[in-house]
Amino acid sequence: MGGPFDLSDTWTWDGVTWVNTGASGPSPRAYSVLAPLNGELVLFGGEGPDNNALGDTWTWDGSGWAQPPSLDATPTARLEAVMAPWNRQLVLFGGYEGGHRLSDTWTWSGTAWANATSTPSPSARDTAMMAPVGGKLVLFGGVTNTEGGTAVPLSDTWVYDGAWTALDVAGPSARDQAIMATR
Repeated sequence: MGGPFDLSDTWTWDGVTWVNTGASGPSPRAYSVLAPLNGELVLFGGEGPDNNALGDTWTWDGSGWAQPPSLDATPTARLEAVMAPWNRQLVLFGGYEGGHRLSDTWTWSGTAWANATSTPSPSARDTAMMAPVGGKLVLFGGVTNTEGGTAVPLSDTWVYDGAWTALDVAGPSARDQAIMATR
């Protein structure tokens, strides 16, 4: 998956033109997650040019990147996870690492990660979509494995409000690598 497309430059849009900030920061990567929290952007994980999953956290304040000081707990390295803001924190779910899909949930407070995995929980998946809606997070789709290891797109819907709840609702057909947003 890695390749020459893995870049480490940071660009901003000023409403008219793109500006290369020249800021140093995260190593080259693809398939990371990025979400806003408290006026900053938070980046986690991804895949480096050597095809290894990354497990580092970075924050962007509009002028430069910073890594938080030593963290007591962090999600394992992963790529293709989902992350979105909820209740003045970020929620990270799932992803892919070392040949398997993940089903853990983590929250980022702005200074620390906390494992928030609960039961029930969505099945292990990557390339899902998640967005805040009505005070909750909505998670949809992604890809999981069958017992034979075949990748299977999902069409299930889950909501998160501090714990996961599966919804029995009709919706879009199974899909992954799609996008979802709130306006």
